[in-house]
Amino acid sequence: MQRSISRLDIVIKFGNAYLNREDAFPTAQFLLRPFRRLHNVANPSLLSIAIQDSHGDVELLTPDWASTPTGTRLAVCLDHLFGKMTSSQPLPELPVFKAYWQLSRLLLYMKEHYRHTDPKIRKIARLLYGSRYTREIEDRSGFRAIWNQVVEIWSDCLHEYVEFHSNVALSIDAIDGTVQNGS
Repeated sequence: MQRSISRLDIVIKFGNAYLNREDAFPTAQFLLRPFRRLHNVANPSLLSIAIQDSHGDVELLTPDWASTPTGTRLAVCLDHLFGKMTSSQPLPELPVFKAYWQLSRLLLYMKEHYRHTDPKIRKIARLLYGSRYTREIEDRSGFRAIWNQVVEIWSDCLHEYVEFHSNVALSIDAIDGTVQNGS
């Protein structure tokens, strides 16, 4: 049995950012996206969106905040988001979300196993950050492009690994032949 969340208060504070109200609301919408996976939240609430400037914090959720076009879009987004959050049914798991966590586990395994060997593995790990972004915007084609890069880098690593082992085996055979035959 899953427990419900009785109250969820969200505060977004932009520090030392060169944002205005028109830029802050769409950015807040993006930051709120991960909350859409929550359900059984009895009372979700966005308490504050503030921008820190040289004079301190400037609160953007003033009484007239929803009267602007971006404020109206944020209000619609919040209604939709809070509707999903208060539902007792979880959202279906999206393919990109599931694939991201599979990729994350794979890369962790690869980094642990090959941590002393190939800098290409570190490049693959950096791709995980890009895949996190595609996960949040549910961009399947963007995730596929990152996945293709991972597969290509991994294939290159395997090719180099096989080539290295082959060269070492040839060297061992040559040395062994020299030692055995004395020539």
